[in-house]
Amino acid sequence: MLFGGTSWQQREIDAHEPGGKPQDLGLQLSQYSIYRWTGSVTGKVTDIGGGTDEELAGKDLKGAIVLWQPTKSSPSVNNPIYQKLTDAGVALILYQGYGLSVYKPTPIAAVNAESMPLLKDRLAQGPLTLTVDGVDTSPTAYFLFHKSDGAIPAGADWYDRRADLARIRTTERTHGYPGDPKGLYAWTTWHGLRLVQQMARYRVPAAQDVYVTPGVPWTTATFHYQYDVGDAVFPLGTLLTAPTVYEAGRTYADDWMSAPFNPAPGDSSVVRDGDKLRVAFPVFSDAAGHQSEYAPQADQGTTVLAADDGTVVDRNDRPGQAVFDLPRGDRWYRLTIDAQRDGGDPVTWQLGTRVTSEWRLRSGHAAHATPARLVDLDYDLPLSGTNSVGAKDDLTYTVGAAKGDRPVTSLKVWYATDGATWHRATAVRGDAGRWKVTVPAAGTAKVSLRTTATDTSGAALTETLTDAYNSGCPDMWCDEQG
Repeated sequence: MLFGGTSWQQREIDAHEPGGKPQDLGLQLSQYSIYRWTGSVTGKVTDIGGGTDEELAGKDLKGAIVLWQPTKSSPSVNNPIYQKLTDAGVALILYQGYGLSVYKPTPIAAVNAESMPLLKDRLAQGPLTLTVDGVDTSPTAYFLFHKSDGAIPAGADWYDRRADLARIRTTERTHGYPGDPKGLYAWTTWHGLRLVQQMARYRVPAAQDVYVTPGVPWTTATFHYQYDVGDAVFPLGTLLTAPTVYEAGRTYADDWMSAPFNPAPGDSSVVRDGDKLRVAFPVFSDAAGHQSEYAPQADQGTTVLAADDGTVVDRNDRPGQAVFDLPRGDRWYRLTIDAQRDGGDPVTWQLGTRVTSEWRLRSGHAAHATPARLVDLDYDLPLSGTNSVGAKDDLTYTVGAAKGDRPVTSLKVWYATDGATWHRATAVRGDAGRWKVTVPAAGTAKVSLRTTATDTSGAALTETLTDAYNSGCPDMWCDEQG
């Protein structure tokens, strides 16, 4: 089999000479760090080297696009130079290096190591004027895959028309620093073998149309941050879809990293197999139900199984992962998962910092592996791209049993802004088995939610989500964001 895949999206920043095309110069530009600049600037290019006083002396920089390669990676050195450039009326900075912590008001774009010599060589040939265009996140992204079965052909020409692809209206939320660059990953599989992994870059929060080749199974994934454990680097907050085959011409929807974060039971999450109860829970899944991955050393907690009267049957120190030996009889149990997530950095994981879920479930001997029936709550909070609601606004949302589960017959909700003092929220039975919940305006805070729900069989769930969503902007970067 011959196969191939590719991804494509509009670049964050393009530069071209007036009347030319971006690809003519072959430059690789991007947004600098977490800074996002959108717009268009045209100006004469001036090389200021390291930006020393000697290199700036005598240069008229008003309206100019400057090339800057700092000599040191130190904000204490480079921030004052940035201010001098701003005072001189520079229109745009093309920057290669690190050590700059101010990004406003003069826009700045990052230049990679290969592109700076290209710009300098072009300047050596004579005056250069550039038009530089910046976008936030590409409005479209493409994940494409083709294969040829049987004998390998002498060559292959593959073409794609947008009308022949499947479209996924994609929202990418955040609870970290707005503007942070992320990646949306996609891959196809063939007989269990991962064939092609591709990536599209976005800056949160974002919305884009993702087009994929139909008729093949796609798995998509993203993660929130990276964190270090010794010499190893791990992704924190990884979320994945199940392999999905999309149909040509159809439009789908996907919502990534949406709060609140909570366990998302699947058919294999809690399984009775003979006289063993196997637990494999994705604990920090998002509200859209993307499966989460365990984060070594960042995720800590316990998994406890008890009899219905509270007597502990067994426990371990791995949240959401366990195998319990049970008596043969059919009876009620209480399964509690208590998980905390800490990436070691105050900005790595801001919401869903602790999740405690206690299920009341019935289980007995099963000749074959049989999924346990659990109450699974489907939260639908109308939050912004930063998983927030206005500080002065009530939050009204719906919650109910996940699709295919028994209806919830009783539901109560409490909220807290300090994680400890709980107040009753209003919960009213609504349509289609869902409940309407209203949490009053909470000011500037991280709001925690506690929910108890019971279904028609007597199965129940009590779930406490610490730092479930943002009210206003309570984070360390909010003053800078305005």
